[in-house]
Amino acid sequence: MKPSSEQIDIIMNTNGSVVVSAGAGAGKTRTLVEKIRWDISQNEHLTHKIIAAITFTIKATNEIKTRLSVSNNDDVYVSTNNQFVINEIIKPFCKDVYGEDFNKDFDVNYRQRYDDFDLCLEALKDTGKICSMADDKQNFVFQLALKILKNSAIARTYLSSKYYKWYIDEYQDSDNDMHAFFMYAHSTLKIDLFVVGDEKQNIYAWRGANSQNFKDLFKNKDFTSKRLTANFRSRQQIQNISNLLNAETQSLIKAVEDGARDVFIYPINENTNMIDKIFKGVNKYKMHTAVLCRINRDAENVCKALNKKGLNFIYVPITPIDDITSANSWMYFGVAHYCLVNRNVYDFLEYVPVEAGDKSDPLTNQINTLLREIFNFKSNKSEFIQSFKKLAALMECEVEDENIERVLSTVLNESNALAFYNNDNNNQVLTIHKSKGKEFDLIFLFSSDFSNITNGDGLNNLYVAMTRAKSQLIVFNTANSSLMQFVNNQISSVGGECKNFYSTVSTDEAT
Repeated sequence: MKPSSEQIDIIMNTNGSVVVSAGAGAGKTRTLVEKIRWDISQNEHLTHKIIAAITFTIKATNEIKTRLSVSNNDDVYVSTNNQFVINEIIKPFCKDVYGEDFNKDFDVNYRQRYDDFDLCLEALKDTGKICSMADDKQNFVFQLALKILKNSAIARTYLSSKYYKWYIDEYQDSDNDMHAFFMYAHSTLKIDLFVVGDEKQNIYAWRGANSQNFKDLFKNKDFTSKRLTANFRSRQQIQNISNLLNAETQSLIKAVEDGARDVFIYPINENTNMIDKIFKGVNKYKMHTAVLCRINRDAENVCKALNKKGLNFIYVPITPIDDITSANSWMYFGVAHYCLVNRNVYDFLEYVPVEAGDKSDPLTNQINTLLREIFNFKSNKSEFIQSFKKLAALMECEVEDENIERVLSTVLNESNALAFYNNDNNNQVLTIHKSKGKEFDLIFLFSSDFSNITNGDGLNNLYVAMTRAKSQLIVFNTANSSLMQFVNNQISSVGGECKNFYSTVSTDEAT
């Protein structure tokens, strides 16, 4: 698909710092990647400096690396947020501010929590572990990184002389401490920022994500502001009902052709067998399908019931390593993937971050030997840990016994393999949070999962859930649900017709 005029304008006609609001299905990641390519081509002969692409997850990091077609590129440092500040600021410059007691190759243990910054810093000195703060809305890693920058001239010189631009994805998920760090880099270090996000997809307010910081950038005179408004993913009724949720996107609503049946509201009661209805719907439409639930337990139970009916759905499980977010978390995920999927060394190498990429090719045979050794010691915990540590030493990264044991627990349960397969082509049952970044032809939702629709989190969850659908969206709706009351009130407020937003299944059809 050719880039849209909006995308071309952003890619080719923006300079300096830029903030882009990109709705669901608008081609955000493609625009970011193409902007990186364009800027490198325009600057490669003008500066010795490089750029950084900064994301929230290892999955997003690997996606950007794949789209850029690089495993190691001297012009690009692709990294998660935490990996970036730990490897580029905390590890090399902490001792410059806090003294020789901090001259260590720090590891992380985010499950260890302390009440304030000073206690976290003391624990870092004593244990060499970067920990977390008890308040989820306080970010010790970024607070520390900013304090180091403010107090270390050499750290400031290093970053400003190395980078001319940072590309930051999913900025609506940044917390206040992350925002303060990035704004300091922009204003004091004079590093340009290319920021992409969608305030409507902020579903992490519970851990401090503050989408207001992203929205405020559109008022910042130092930033050129752009919007990607086209939705290349969803049919018009799906676009309309999702755009209805937010005042700033209601102008994008368009009339649909008579007979459009892209969104169905399916009335249910306590006697409705929803599993049977999903079964019939899947067999009727024969589309790539997902059932989205608010909580994991419901998703797992729905998946079991559908499989019992003879449908081939997968539930992507939560694994023991899911909450490891350390700078070296790629090691744990890469080994787990190797052990659970197809034991291919090149799949493991896909997890290796850019800064270690230059080590991978000449060491492939040694890495492969150690991975086989790790796999063969699954039944011997001590040997498994020792082999894992040998691989970590080869890759020059620090690991923890506790996290290695969590890898072992993960690989000993073969059902966890579903968390590592490239399984987006399978029919799935998953939580709304896990669905972010995915897309399906047909989506089933339950109105009972959106009882808090009037608050920010509830509205953003609904937006994310609806915009996963490309062709069909089916909502099982209980009588007088908060969801449909809200939707109908919104339709009335814009003077719209219901047919532009949904079709209601008749009572006879629903029974």
